[in-house]
Amino acid sequence: MTNTAPEPVSAPALKALALQRDLPAIADVLSRSFLATHLLTGNAIHAEMAVIHAIDSWNPGEEDEGVLFHRSLRAAAAMMSHNSSSQAQNGAADSYLPNELREFLTLPSVLRGPIVLRSLAGVSAEVCGEMLQVDDLELPEFSDAAFRDSTEGLSARRSTE
Repeated sequence: MTNTAPEPVSAPALKALALQRDLPAIADVLSRSFLATHLLTGNAIHAEMAVIHAIDSWNPGEEDEGVLFHRSLRAAAAMMSHNSSSQAQNGAADSYLPNELREFLTLPSVLRGPIVLRSLAGVSAEVCGEMLQVDDLELPEFSDAAFRDSTEGLSARRSTE
């Protein structure tokens, strides 16, 4: 009876194995990233581009899933500043969203950005201000007021429908 040691595992095989174990976590982050960037940009195509950009720059062997999420948000915020005059895209690409979230797409981007980043994505005021290129000292009050005003407006719209 010979006692043989198992074959050594190569680094690429080990990395692939580690990634397979984290697939549910990665799938969850990608789903949350797409949703957040869609709500942030108001455009499913821009959201997809932001998430793809984040994936391309992500190193899963050295960075956790949170880095992927934040890179997605940063890419989407950069697209917002370059496409500030674009209107939210509505239609079939938004049909996966529940009505409550679809309502966010009707908000102007100046309100939608801080609400999505601060209230839905949980980004700090400092990082939110950096992403949206707004003074972070003004963001907490602006974001709270924007959230109150927008949710009151959304509730009023829903009650009249």
